[in-house]
Amino acid sequence: MTDATTSCMRPGVTHGERYLWLAVIAQALVDVRDETFDSLLYNQAAAFFSDGGYWRRSREEIADLLGVTAEQIQAAGLRVVNARRLEQGLPPVLPRPTTPRVPAPAARRAEARVPPPPRPPLPLLVAYHPAPDQPAPTPKGNGWRRRYSHNPFDPYRPLPSECRDAAD
Repeated sequence: MTDATTSCMRPGVTHGERYLWLAVIAQALVDVRDETFDSLLYNQAAAFFSDGGYWRRSREEIADLLGVTAEQIQAAGLRVVNARRLEQGLPPVLPRPTTPRVPAPAARRAEARVPPPPRPPLPLLVAYHPAPDQPAPTPKGNGWRRRYSHNPFDPYRPLPSECRDAAD
């Protein structure tokens, strides 16, 4: 059962997986060809074929599973995308370069990390003391905190009648 289509697949890839990813690519081609121009499905399908980053990595993974190159998938998709764009009177999409981004030199990175200027000191806070001629506030005798200071539903709390009996 080794033929040209299965011999270049990644080992361990079943025919079901292969057909699944072929269907994904076919659906993306159909979306580019048939969906409304600039709809969400059209934009995502066109991005799959033309954009870099995660889309490029997805193309590479699918191409690896199918035994083809990512450039072959991209070229097939760009043909359909560009035909659709030309119908709309727009310029064709060019494939994005696949050169990796180069990090900034160490000298430039060091310049970019300048510490912020020091903060001004916080103002000194002064504690408030009431005037000496005013008397201190007196607590109220029968406020709600005192009245509800004990849970009336506490099973171990004595009943009010038991408290009155003990006081007599």
